[in-house]
Amino acid sequence: ATALAASRNIHVVEPSHLFREVLRQIKPMMRPDARLVWATKGLQAETGRLLQHVAREALRHQIPLAVISGPTFAKDLART
Repeated sequence: ATALAASRNIHVVEPSHLFREVLRQIKPMMRPDARLVWATKGLQAETGRLLQHVAREALRHQIPLAVISGPTFAKDLART
């Protein structure tokens, strides 16, 4: 919790079905000037919503958001 509260850049790497819950848990510890980056692929399972919309709704304030993406399938990884 101390490290999270001290961090400006927060990286979330969780399965998409846990994304909203993780944000709910870390929100009280986030700095006002925090920036959220995630490497979670997929959509919200229950609604099919994009994770950027889930993040905005869960955090209820405007912070910079970013996504890290890369190959999705093993054959793509084998080519890199």
